[in-house]
Order: sequence, then structure tokens, then C-alpha cells
Amino acid sequence: MYVNRCSKNDVEYLRSLCIRHPDYKMTQLAKEMDREVSDIFMMIKDYDLPYQWKK
Repeated sequence: MYVNRCSKNDVEYLRSLCIRHPDYKMTQLAKEMDREVSDIFMMIKDYDLPYQWKK
């Protein structure tokens, strides 16, 4: 699990971004948070965040 590498504030900020900007891709979220795309992916998966997966 990705718990050790991110703070609760990071998770809550990412959650708010996912809710406010459901059209954002992971690359946009990563840029907004100054993180790698892989970090964003792991946070979304591990914390079951409300990301709108594109098909």
C-alpha cells in the first residue's frame, strides 16, 4: 500500500481535485500536485478515490 509515501493532506487534496475536476486526466492531476503520474495512480487505487476512469 502507498500509505507511507503520502500525507493525509495529499490524499484529501487529490480527492478534492477528483471531485472538482472529473474531466482531469492523471497527467493533469500529477502536474497540479507536483507528483509523478505513478504516484497519482497509486493514491487513487489505494485510497479508492473518486477518479473518473476513461474508457
